Parts: sequence; structure tokens; C-alpha cells
Amino acid sequence: MSGCSVRQVWRGDLDVAMEDVRALTEKYPYVSLNVLWAGFVARPICCHEYAYASVKDAVDLCDPLQIGLSFADSHGRKPNYSVQFNLYFPRNCLVQETMDTLISQGYDAAKAALHGIEANDFAEAMLTSELVTNEDIRWITYHGSYDLGFVYRALTTSQLPETRDEYIRNITEYFPYLYDVKTMLCSKFGHRDLPGGLRSACDFLGLGSLPIVVNPDASSRAGINSLLVSACFFNALGQFFDNKIDDAKFKGQLYGVYDDDPLDDDLSPNGSIGVSAKLPPGMLRLKPGTYSPDAKKATG
Repeated sequence: MSGCSVRQVWRGDLDVAMEDVRALTEKYPYVSLNVLWAGFVARPICCHEYAYASVKDAVDLCDPLQIGLSFADSHGRKPNYSVQFNLYFPRNCLVQETMDTLISQGYDAAKAALHGIEANDFAEAMLTSELVTNEDIRWITYHGSYDLGFVYRALTTSQLPETRDEYIRNITEYFPYLYDVKTMLCSKFGHRDLPGGLRSACDFLGLGSLPIVVNPDASSRAGINSLLVSACFFNALGQFFDNKIDDAKFKGQLYGVYDDDPLDDDLSPNGSIGVSAKLPPGMLRLKPGTYSPDAKKATG
């Protein structure tokens, strides 16, 4: 795994990269997904289906920065690279504190504003590549309700559905064979004894000694994290599930949309961040701030 590199994809090479991704899935149909986004803009104050409302608010109000995909066969064998799609940076981004942190860690906001992939172009490439609605592909996430939400919003060019059940139904139409590693681990250990986020899960599974776990450069964060999701999945499958996945128990069981699913402490890049925009009724305003890529140039 440490020998894998991250292939950076920008607007100009999207079509070629997506053709290569489609070819990869012929041999490596286990596709692990991770999305880098700028953190929580707001939280619902109190509502029915609070956990799903938190997902919906985050996805509807934020924009994804990177979408990382890693590939494996049924034995966990991988090609020598993962793929990261670098998306267009919105100039009205509402999370200054997180963006400052990401830029200090290597995220290039200025390049993303100039050469980032438009969400509509990414969606068209995904749909024409037949990666979605494909029953031959196994999608792997870790606490994937947010990651899949951002991809769903791009694919449909619409906000998330109003109810949790409709969201899950729509997600499983696009991703028919979907497994969430955190759901699998919680079935074995429960919420109380299981660490929160992806990096904590790597330590829990004995993957914490890998150098890429410690402090991945933000320029490749989603690509690297998708590798970690894949590593966690196959490691957990071998340690606790006899290298067999129980479809009846785990297929389509997405973590993070039910009210008894605790929020991960390291889900977002820098925790809950604030907003300066007018929010819909019933949402908690957090610390204000806006960010423009013109205000600070990226480093690294």
C-alpha cells in the first residue's frame, strides 16, 4: 500500500482519466471512496431524523474539494495508484478557518479555482463511464453518508432528498453494492468501543504505523484516504469476518444517517466551522467566516 501513488486529475484530463478508471474496475472492481470537503457549515438545532438532517445540511451548503477513488480486487490486491479528482474551488466558500488549515497543509485553492473540475462535468463523466448503477462494482466507504451525499448531489444536480429513507433508496440505486466499513465494525464492537473516524480506525486495526496515516498532505488527502478506506475494509474483513461479506447484513447499510450513529470526531478536516451566509430556519449558526482563493495563495 505504501507503494501506491495518487494520480491527480484536473479539468483538462478528466475524460482520459475516467476512461482509465473504467478500465481499472474490470480487474479491480472494489472501489473505495473518500471526499475532502471544507467541514461543517452549520448544524440543525433540533429536528426529526437529526443525523440525516446533519448530512443533508452539510452536503447542501458545502462543496466537495477532492474526490478520491482507490481500487482493489476481491483479495485486496491493488494497482500502483489511486485517482483523485480535483474539483472547482467555489469563490464563495464559507469556511475560512478550514481553508487556511488545508492550504497550510498543501491544498492549492488557487489552482483549483483555475483548473478544478466542474461538478456537472464530473457527473457526466461518472455517468457515461458506467461506474454508477453497475452491479459488478463494490463500493466501499467509511462513515460514507457524507462522501456519497456529495457524489449524489453532483450526479443529480440537486440537493439531498428531504427524508432519510428516500436518500438511502436513491443512493442504493446509484451504488447497488455498497458497504460501509464503520457499519461492519460497529456490528462487531458497538459504538462505544469503536474509535470515531477513519484515522482512528486505522490505529484500531493496526494500520497506524503506515506513514500515510500520520499526516497526509492536503494536496492528496482524498486520494490517500480512499487508500486507507480500502485498507481498513480488507483488514477488517480478514480479521473479523473470515474474508466473507454478508450481503444480507451489510449491503447498503450506510453509517451516519441514523440518530444512534455518533458523529466521528475527525470526520471533517478541521471540525465544525462557521458560516457568513443566511441559513435556512432551524439551523444552528456557527463561527462566521468566508474564504476566497485570491485572499491567500496556496503553499507547497
